[in-house]
Amino acid sequence: MDPFTRVSNKISNTRHALVEWSKAKFGSLKREIEEVRAKLAVFFDQSLAALPGEDRLRLELKLQELLQKEQIFWKQRSRILWLSEGDMNTRYFHQCALNRKKKNLIKRLRDVNGVWRTDDKEIQDVVLSYYKELFQRSYPANMGEVTDTLPRVITEEMNVDLTKDVSNEEVSMALKQMKLSKAPIPEGFAPCFYQ
Repeated sequence: MDPFTRVSNKISNTRHALVEWSKAKFGSLKREIEEVRAKLAVFFDQSLAALPGEDRLRLELKLQELLQKEQIFWKQRSRILWLSEGDMNTRYFHQCALNRKKKNLIKRLRDVNGVWRTDDKEIQDVVLSYYKELFQRSYPANMGEVTDTLPRVITEEMNVDLTKDVSNEEVSMALKQMKLSKAPIPEGFAPCFYQ
């Protein structure tokens, strides 16, 4: 197996393991918050003697910790860059994440015959055929005559530099220049994972 496939498989396996970890770690976050709030509500509904101060304080600290975890979760989920130190999690940020998902979803596309396609496979075929046609159409046979009249801007040294293999240092430098929580690549990881 070639190195690229090995790395690709490892990234895929890591993504699946992280999805399972996230379900185990954060899947019950909402339920835990509700349970702690319910316990605190009992304290506030009854007399001050109903729950000792130490227990109440412990529950309030636990609730604060859970709310911070929830805020981090939604911050990462919604990818709102300006939310660096905002309010505790609100419905607004939850709605932003849902709206972003809806906005990025392609529900239908019209094919070359004007027929709307809604099936995922059909939508994929419409996109592929569009770009295949776009990049294959009207390639004139006498392009050499046209390009010979254009001034050469790229020198032979520049061409050699542009076509050489990418070094580890270049990849590392490019990764370090990316914003940590920008949009993930197809594997589902943001640049901070690779950094």
